[in-house]
Amino acid sequence: TPLVVSNLADGLHTVSVLALDFVGGNQQPETSPTTVSWRVKATPPIVTVDPIPAVPTRETSRTVTGTINELGIVPQVTTDTGATAGPVSVVPGSGAATWSCQISGLKKGMNNITVTATDIALNAVSATTGVTIILPDGCFKGTATPDITDAVKALRIAVGTVEPSLEDRLHGDVAPLVNGVPAPDDVIDANDALMILKKVVGLVNF
Repeated sequence: TPLVVSNLADGLHTVSVLALDFVGGNQQPETSPTTVSWRVKATPPIVTVDPIPAVPTRETSRTVTGTINELGIVPQVTTDTGATAGPVSVVPGSGAATWSCQISGLKKGMNNITVTATDIALNAVSATTGVTIILPDGCFKGTATPDITDAVKALRIAVGTVEPSLEDRLHGDVAPLVNGVPAPDDVIDANDALMILKKVVGLVNF
């Protein structure tokens, strides 16, 4: 005879049954029932990820952090750009644990970061955040291929006739080059304008 139970709360549940012999009227002693127990875990864990400021950056490594409300769960961190997520560290706390993960190799553009927590019952929940990377490419238009207008704009910024935005500073701060790679010095000056012009005419490539 099947016994169906439903709407069970999370936790340990036990069903006890007694057998009755209808022929002889003999019943299994109430003090010795046959029991089966199982644990229900239907409520997924709660994972959070601390928001990253919604401003672009040139830093291609970042530590992401958040919380997980169940001990014993190590969240999984992934990105949609192939950036490398290092080991996730979990530190127990009062009511919730905190986790952290170092991500390296963030790519140019938007990098979406997903944190997934899966409990012992395979209930999974995710949280997301993102970071925008702008690399020093000398192209204020964001196309990665500068032209003469970018060199002129860099020169205007250098002499103070144009006030650069944050995006302008990230794109245009290309000088000096170290081993052929921009080493930004947090200022757009004549050296940057000249370097962009050299890239336009094919004398350098970065």
